Amino acid sequence: MTTIECSSCRKKPLSKDEVGVCKKMLGKGTKKFFCLDCFASYLDTTVEELNEKIKGAFAKSEEPRLQERGHSQTYCCYYHAPTLVIVSNEPTQWWAAMDCACAMQNIFLAAKSLGIGSCWINQLGQTYDDPEVRAFLTKLGIPENHRVYGCAALGYAAAAPVKERQLAEGTVTIIK
Repeated sequence: MTTIECSSCRKKPLSKDEVGVCKKMLGKGTKKFFCLDCFASYLDTTVEELNEKIKGAFAKSEEPRLQERGHSQTYCCYYHAPTLVIVSNEPTQWWAAMDCACAMQNIFLAAKSLGIGSCWINQLGQTYDDPEVRAFLTKLGIPENHRVYGCAALGYAAAAPVKERQLAEGTVTIIK
């Protein structure tokens, strides 16, 4: 098996995921491969920059709640998670939204099985058509004709998850 190293820092070997991301974003025939840190540098972007674009779109909104988020110094749409997966599709596809929802659910289930926390993020779905946000998404490699249907914020939880309460078999709980 051939090992591929980062074209920038020469880290050896790159993971299958890192190679896959490069092929997806740069094209299957790419000769350049990057570790994730160098790929972010290559794209000349950060998740923080995306947050600022979203806040800028919110600040232009006519809805007071979104304006408040747009002007907040502390608002972070991805809750400072180390990974944000953007899920998009062509809106003209018959099942586009449902396909993306299924993909998101599978991302969440896979993350849970690995002990990784996850959260559905809607902000890009609300702001993807803002010119500054759209330009940024295009820079990331998301096709111009795609609509963002959701994002998955992924990371290890700061606190241990709450233990699920065990109920006796046959117990029914009525919530009023």
